[in-house]
Amino acid sequence: MNVATPVSRQPPNVEHLSPVSFNDAVTAWADRRFEPNGVGDTVIEITVEEGSIIERALDVDGGIRGMLKKEQAAEYEARLKLTIRAVGPDRGQRASAAAEVWRTQTIGEDASLSDRQAALLAIVEETVNAMDTRLMPDFRRYFADYIL
Repeated sequence: MNVATPVSRQPPNVEHLSPVSFNDAVTAWADRRFEPNGVGDTVIEITVEEGSIIERALDVDGGIRGMLKKEQAAEYEARLKLTIRAVGPDRGQRASAAAEVWRTQTIGEDASLSDRQAALLAIVEETVNAMDTRLMPDFRRYFADYIL
C-alpha cells in the first residue's frame, strides 16, 4: 500500500504539530483494515489527497468579564480526503473508492501544550474513524476481489 500526505507548515495549518500525522494514522488504519488476498498482481494504492488541520482563533471576552470565565479560544478543523485504487500490473485501474470527511474541535483559552496535543490527536483519530465509516461500504463492494 502506498500512502502519501501533503503537509503544509504555514499558518493557519497546524497538522505538523499533531503527535500523529494523517500519514501515520491512515497507514495504521490500512494495516488494521485490509489484508491483500495475494491473488494476482493487483496493488492497492492509498493516496491522501488532503490531510490538513486548520486552527482558527475564536472571540473571547476581555477585561474583568473575561477573567471570570473560561471560554473556548480556538477551533481546529481537520479535513481528510482519501482515494484508494486497485491497480493492475499494466497500471490500469481495477477498482476505486474515495471519501472526504472533516471534523471540528474547540479548545479552551487555558489549554496547555499537552491539552493542545491531545486535542490534535483526538481530531486526527475522529477524522480517520469518520473516513472509515464513510469509505468501508464502497470498499467492501468494489475491492472484494483484492482483499480478504
